[in-house]
Amino acid sequence: MTKIIAILNHKGGVGKTTTTINLAAALQQKKKSVLAIDMDGQANLTESFGLSIEEEKTVYGAMKGEYPLPLVKAENGISIVPACLDL
Repeated sequence: MTKIIAILNHKGGVGKTTTTINLAAALQQKKKSVLAIDMDGQANLTESFGLSIEEEKTVYGAMKGEYPLPLVKAENGISIVPACLDL
């Protein structure tokens, strides 16, 4: 069964990115399939997974209908949809 977990808070500096990274890693260690979607205009989650904020395809372009949601597989097995500063 698929479960969706959303971590959000309007205020900055409350640990959203850190919580997301650690939760994704813990679930991946439990052999769960994990997809982390970065919807933050600062793209901190994207950078935390070692991706560039200048990725060619991001969630922004997918939201505009330019292409399907781009999935990038990290070395640790977690899939990420990168964000960009255009958000």
